[in-house]
Amino acid sequence: MSLSDASKKFSGGRVIMGMQSRALDEINAEARNAVRLATPETEEKFLQRVREKAREKAAQVINSAMTEARVIRQKASEEGHREGLSKADEEISAMKEQLKSDVAQIFSNLKKEKRKIWNEYRQDMVLVLKASVDKVLGIELSEKRTEILESLLNQSLELAESNKELTITVCQEDEQTVRDLLQKAEEKFPEMGTCRVKSSKKIKKGGLILENGNGVVNNTLESRYNEIKKIVDQLSLSEEDA
Repeated sequence: MSLSDASKKFSGGRVIMGMQSRALDEINAEARNAVRLATPETEEKFLQRVREKAREKAAQVINSAMTEARVIRQKASEEGHREGLSKADEEISAMKEQLKSDVAQIFSNLKKEKRKIWNEYRQDMVLVLKASVDKVLGIELSEKRTEILESLLNQSLELAESNKELTITVCQEDEQTVRDLLQKAEEKFPEMGTCRVKSSKKIKKGGLILENGNGVVNNTLESRYNEIKKIVDQLSLSEEDA
């Protein structure tokens, strides 16, 4: 029996493939078709499918890389934003400190200027008060000169620790008036001893100085001005007004 006869004889057999079985004729037909289909056109179609698969895979890789890049950029942007905010906070804090320092310096300058103005105002106040006293005393002395001298004399005698051996110094124009007032004062101060009256160009009208062995009572206009000045000098702006 020839080989061709053998092939014909077994062409109707079947091949067991796992759980399935296929006829040998089917397998031979598929093999012949595969050989017949292996042409340049089929190869080109195969390569085209391979290229499409490659492009799809490349697109997936690119998309994945772009997504990761966006995530990285977003993270970097957020970190940069936080860094920018931190830097802005530092700049704002520095500006606040500088502003605080500038305001403190302004208030310090205002205090200095205020003290300067107040000192000038206080000096002006003393001058105004002195002028007012001069004016008032000028009017009073011209109209009630005797009454004023009597009041000053009695006040001096009351302040003196001892009325023995007194010396009273007045201006020349007031000397006789004071002598007359001393005679009247003897009724009010019977313990008053000898009293000498003298004049001095250093004492202005309306004032007097009483001296005894224990001390001095200064009732001159200058002493009154000094008392006024002491009161004004004690005036000051409170810290709340500073």
